[in-house]
Amino acid sequence: MSAFMVDTKTIDKAVSLWARDAYGQCPGEELPSCEDMDNLGRDMLRANRDAVMARYGGDPEEVFPTEAIEAYRYPLKWVPRVVAYKSLQCLRYQCAEGPVLESAIYHQMGRKLNATAHALVQAMPEYESAPWG
Repeated sequence: MSAFMVDTKTIDKAVSLWARDAYGQCPGEELPSCEDMDNLGRDMLRANRDAVMARYGGDPEEVFPTEAIEAYRYPLKWVPRVVAYKSLQCLRYQCAEGPVLESAIYHQMGRKLNATAHALVQAMPEYESAPWG
């Protein structure tokens, strides 16, 4: 296996799954703030960098500077769910190294992938027309 740093466009698409799903919540539930989405993207970038470091070693600042991680801002935008799903899948795969495998963000990404896959399948006409049981 190999690991590489994804670009911030991949992070944007992955974060959009959380933003998109948040707006489908029940009325009265607290929506994540822009800062929450920014922090989620930063956590993803850190996990990606940590995985690359676990795989190849070297200087973390050369892999992806901390300053660039801290500068990340999620550009609230609509992304088709399947595109965002695939971006999150790519990111999580690139994070599958070393201690990142046990991190909260890695498991959070896995739960979001599962929930999104279920939503995508249940939205398919084939699912609706399939017999129950």
